[in-house]
Amino acid sequence: MPEELLQRLRDIHYPDAPGWFPPAPGWWILAALVLAVLVVLALAWRKRSSARAPYVAALKLLDDAQSKRLAGTLTARAYLDESNQILKRLLIHIRHNSAAVSASGAHWLLELDRLDASTQFTNGPGAALGASRYAREVPDEQAELHKLLIGLITRLRNGPESTAQTENSAPTDGSVTAERA
Repeated sequence: MPEELLQRLRDIHYPDAPGWFPPAPGWWILAALVLAVLVVLALAWRKRSSARAPYVAALKLLDDAQSKRLAGTLTARAYLDESNQILKRLLIHIRHNSAAVSASGAHWLLELDRLDASTQFTNGPGAALGASRYAREVPDEQAELHKLLIGLITRLRNGPESTAQTENSAPTDGSVTAERA
């Protein structure tokens, strides 16, 4: 081979490596799926947070009332009244419980027993929320009552969504149902 031809030959050069952008179509699809999943998760978290917010506020109001009661700035009767107001607002405006609208006295306690799936409101410390709150001497079971109320609101907050549906069909004869949806 002539030397001149050998001089014209060049070394083998590989083509430049492809850049990272624009990515292949598969990466665009994956990015869109990840974004869609993140949006769905964010919307679900927001819905859950907004659904739980009234229960968190009710728990905070109950804790504030208990703190005032322990500090001596709130009487036992005022604590019972405030607790009743918190429960009524929660059940009527948030849970849309039609049985709680006109419930008072024994019917109110029966409704609370039904929601709690116990008899702690008719036969326990929760009885203080009934007609006995209007007696001269208010029962001083505030610590047990506070625990009972916190437990009830926590169960309502964590309970299944179907419970809200069954609350509208509460028994009107005053009977307590032990089953819970």
